[in-house]
Amino acid sequence: MDGEPRRIPLMPKLLELTKSDRTKNNKPKQLWIDQSRKPLRTFIASNDPAPWRPSGLHRENAGGSSTCSLPRDQSLTSLKSVVNILITARKSLGEAGQYLKEAKDKATILGGYAMKGMKTKKQVTWNTRFWLLMIDIRTLALTIEHDLSTLRALTDAAGKPVGWAVAGDMQSKEVTAGGIRCVWVWPKEVEDPLLVPGKLLYVHGGAFCLGSPETHKQLAQQLSRRSKAA
Repeated sequence: MDGEPRRIPLMPKLLELTKSDRTKNNKPKQLWIDQSRKPLRTFIASNDPAPWRPSGLHRENAGGSSTCSLPRDQSLTSLKSVVNILITARKSLGEAGQYLKEAKDKATILGGYAMKGMKTKKQVTWNTRFWLLMIDIRTLALTIEHDLSTLRALTDAAGKPVGWAVAGDMQSKEVTAGGIRCVWVWPKEVEDPLLVPGKLLYVHGGAFCLGSPETHKQLAQQLSRRSKAA
């Protein structure tokens, strides 16, 4: 046979090649079915006493390379698994695309509100602290009609850039306590936070449902530094 042999399933009536059946000089030799005398497969003569393996998983082509083929039932099972994986991946990509679209829309809305809030003019009777407070109040007033996820995105967007920074004498890591995501902050001079003598649990009582651990990391660092606690 020229080129790649046709892929025909192995049959139980095939005769296994023996040493006397092999040809010399590694030339291809055809294996025949007794009844039909039709060529079924092409094998390469080698030192292997049993180049044909009845399991159906080993196959040698004329080029000397080996390929693997599964029985029909196993192939169908594998194909179904691949199809299910592709369907799941497509669904996940669709959900991710929808989430990104909603996030982009909210970011556009929040960006406009933040700009309006930042444009709050400082009155003569206001000190700097009161002026910053009025900026926050005005920004929240503009977003109050939106859902909680929008408000949380606003506070996270404002607090995360600051919260990512950790002072040189402090260190932190994310932990889970009772299923709640937390940030553990402690002095860098102690390697293990469990070895710090004092432990301090800080729960934000104002906008805990809006913020995230990153938004309060700076505050937690100050508490840990001043109290010498973890």
